[in-house]
Amino acid sequence: MSDFVPSSPEVRGCRKCPIIQRELAEIARYEAFKQKIIDMAFDPKLVEQAEVVFPLLSHPEFRGLLSQMGIDVDLRDHEELVVEARQSYAAFLEHLEVRIGSREENIAQLTIACSNPLRMRGTKAGRVVTATLCNSPELFDGLTDSEPVHIQRDRSM
Repeated sequence: MSDFVPSSPEVRGCRKCPIIQRELAEIARYEAFKQKIIDMAFDPKLVEQAEVVFPLLSHPEFRGLLSQMGIDVDLRDHEELVVEARQSYAAFLEHLEVRIGSREENIAQLTIACSNPLRMRGTKAGRVVTATLCNSPELFDGLTDSEPVHIQRDRSM
């Protein structure tokens, strides 16, 4: 689990910022995925499946059939298969941690000197349109053609 605190004072003021919301959503998605991987790695069915697959791979007829199909079978103990599966899960967890850290760093950089998102409101043709966008000084000046913005459209009364 990450040590990042999304309700920290730096983030709290930027909670409605579309970029920060996107980053926090990605962190939550990665955290949920990490939990699924942890659950899979320690699922008793992993050992059961390895115990079923190993004898099948050991059977000469099955190995011969696989060989005819051009598939080389590396016979190892089923416990080794479980260890290797868990090692690959661990490597993937590390990869997710790096991605989470990158998102957290992005949030920290954007919020460090930000005075909250910019909200603009205008009325035209019977509608009130409110746009919310990131106004962090960390964002570059100049034209951008793609950036998350929240837009709320309401009929005026």
